[in-house]
Amino acid sequence: FDDVLAARTVAKLAWFFRPVAHSCALVVVLALCCCVWLVPLRNYAEMVNAACLVRAARNAGGNLVLAAFLTREMILNDGFSRMDKSTMYTRLDRARNGTITAINAMRKGGFIADESNTVQTGADSLGGMEAYNRIMYSAGCPWRANTSDCSLDTWEKAESEGLYKLVMHQVQALSFMLTRYGPKGGDADYSGTGSFATVTVDPAKVTILTDDIDARFILEDQASHAWAGLTLVAREFNAEQNGIMARMHQEIQTFLSLFIVAVRAPPTQWSASVIWPTSTNRICCPRGWAFRLSGLNNSAARLGLLPCPKSHLWDSPPLPASTPSLAQIA
Repeated sequence: FDDVLAARTVAKLAWFFRPVAHSCALVVVLALCCCVWLVPLRNYAEMVNAACLVRAARNAGGNLVLAAFLTREMILNDGFSRMDKSTMYTRLDRARNGTITAINAMRKGGFIADESNTVQTGADSLGGMEAYNRIMYSAGCPWRANTSDCSLDTWEKAESEGLYKLVMHQVQALSFMLTRYGPKGGDADYSGTGSFATVTVDPAKVTILTDDIDARFILEDQASHAWAGLTLVAREFNAEQNGIMARMHQEIQTFLSLFIVAVRAPPTQWSASVIWPTSTNRICCPRGWAFRLSGLNNSAARLGLLPCPKSHLWDSPPLPASTPSLAQIA
């Protein structure tokens, strides 16, 4: 009798009380737990790559500013830098090569040994980088305050052809400086001097800074134009990284919201078998349990409970005071 009644009771349960519904809800909850971390994680490589692009752009800009300083000091060789000409030549050559390496890594991807920075995907291969492409390759100088005036006093059109060509012009001019003003023997050596009192100015070398158009081009505004352009590119990479972070955050919020809904939506299954209060305070207790009926009345029907067959209803016996109420067990 108990088995038949239990089977009939389970068959009449609402769908959200059935074990299969709770099993499906559990699977959904576990799946959402995984998705909260795994789905946003697919953007991790892009986020790291954007940070590496920022470092590459700043590395190139820093090398150009350093090259401008070393160019001036190598030409003058007056002891102000406290380096001999061979040391300045070596460092200038390294700054030039570092600029080329950083620019190529930023554009095409690659490894920058100076700072152990690996760019997996170059900016030229990324989608949605219209602003970057406009700065690097389109005519104009968007990094200037007055974008309509891209003229220079030396290489007049060097800055009007886009940032990439401007940087390559700077690199070419640095090569000219290394060839013309590198160490030739007999140069003064100030590397061991501990005081600025020995700075000596050679007027003939000072005139080179104004007479040599390539030197003037490198020293014009101390490479600030190229630096400003690469800073603008770095901002675009930062904006791309912030966009990736925003997408990841939005996906996490979406999955967490679904997780909360999935956890709260399925109603808790009651531990008792189906019961039904009647006007005569009779209960159906197929497994021989008895519960105190405290003010539930027909509200139980709204929870999905179904009435027992009339033949299985009987008067409720007196219950001890310690017997838990139905509301407590639910």
